[in-house]
Amino acid sequence: MNNSKLTNLITLMLAAIPVLSGGHMFGQTASGSAQPTIVIRLRPVAAVSDRSIRLLHVAELTGSARDQEQFPRLHELDLLAIPADSRLALLDKSLIDVRLQLHGLRPEQYRLLGPDQIIVSLNGAVSLNAAAGLTAEPPQVTPIALVAAGRTQMASAEAVKAVQVIPGNDFSAELNDLVVEASVQTALEQQFGLPSGDVRSQLLRPFVDDRLLQTKFTSRPRLEVVCPAKFPYGRINLVVRIWDGNQMMNARTASVDVRRRQYVLVCNRTIVQTTVITADDVSEEQRFVDSLQDELRVDDAEGQSARRTIRPGEILSIRDLQTPVTAQAGPLVRARDSVRIVAFRKGMKFVVPAAEALQSGREGQMIRVRNIQSNRIVTGRVVGQGEVEVALQ
Repeated sequence: MNNSKLTNLITLMLAAIPVLSGGHMFGQTASGSAQPTIVIRLRPVAAVSDRSIRLLHVAELTGSARDQEQFPRLHELDLLAIPADSRLALLDKSLIDVRLQLHGLRPEQYRLLGPDQIIVSLNGAVSLNAAAGLTAEPPQVTPIALVAAGRTQMASAEAVKAVQVIPGNDFSAELNDLVVEASVQTALEQQFGLPSGDVRSQLLRPFVDDRLLQTKFTSRPRLEVVCPAKFPYGRINLVVRIWDGNQMMNARTASVDVRRRQYVLVCNRTIVQTTVITADDVSEEQRFVDSLQDELRVDDAEGQSARRTIRPGEILSIRDLQTPVTAQAGPLVRARDSVRIVAFRKGMKFVVPAAEALQSGREGQMIRVRNIQSNRIVTGRVVGQGEVEVALQ
C-alpha cells in the first residue's frame, strides 16, 4: 500500500472511531474517569533487526508505577512491516495513534509526542551525521522531483518538467519559489487522491534564498513535501525536505496558503434576512476555498429562508438557511431534540443513538446535529421523526 492510500485509510479510521463507537469501543469505564497519563515520545529515526516494527523500536514510554504495568504489552505492539523490496519504511504518527486506540487505550490515557513521521531502517540503513545530515538508502516515500515551472503563479502538474542538473553545479537558474509551490500542490493532490489542478498553494514568504541557491548537488535533487494526515486548508506550515540522491541536504518550513477546489453554492444577488430563497437567487460554482465548505445544491436552498443578509458572491452554508416561518408547523425534528444519526454503506446500517439537533427541520431538510458522545457536529438530512441520515464519505 502506498503512502497516500495508507494515510487516507488512517484518516478514515480516525474519523469513524468517535462517530461510530461513541467512546465505548476502547473499554471506557462506567464512570468515564480518566486514567493516569502515559507519555510516548517518538524518535525521528529508528532501526530494526527484522522487518516487523514494534512500538519499542520507535518510542520511549514513561508514566506512573501503575502505568508501567502496561508497558510490556505496549512495547510489543506491532505497528508496520518494512516491505520486502525495501530496507526503509516511513511511519506516520497518526498510524501509531490508531494502533494505540485499537489496542485498548483511550485518548485521555496517553500523550503521543514527537515528529509526525519516523524513518525506520532495516539493520541500520539510516544514520544521523551532524556534518552531512541524514543519509540513507533511497527512501520509499515517493519524493517529488524538483521541477521547473513556467512564469505563472500556479503551475499545473502537466506543465512542469524535471530539472536536469549537471553534477557538481548549482541549479540557481531552475530553482525558484514557483517550483516549491508546484511541488506542494502536486504532493497534496497525490496524498489525498485529488485530480490534478484541484489544489492551489501560494508561499506566504520566500522559501528559496541565496544559501539554498548556492548548494552544490552531485546528483539530481528532489523536493519531498511532508503532508499531514488531514487536508491542510488555509495558512499552514509544511516541512519541505531537499534530497541529493540518498542524502537529505536540508529541511525547511514552507509557509503557504493552501486552497482546494470545491463545489459551493454562491449568492447571485442580495438576499435579505428571512427572505425565501428562489432558484434564481443562487448558483452552483467551483471555487478554491481556504476552509471546508458545505456542498449545497440549488435544491437544498430553494424554498428556505435566509438567517442573515447575504451579499452577492458570498458562499452559502447550512447555517445560513432556515425553514420559512410560514412552513414551520409540525417539523419532524426541532432544535435541541434528542435524535439518532443513521448512515448506510455497502448494505450496512450504522446508528449513533445519542445526538442533539442543533436546528429544526422538516422531512428532507438538511440540519446540523451534535453527537453527544464524541461532541462532533455533522450535517444530515431529516428522514423521520427524530431521525437524521448522514452521508458517509
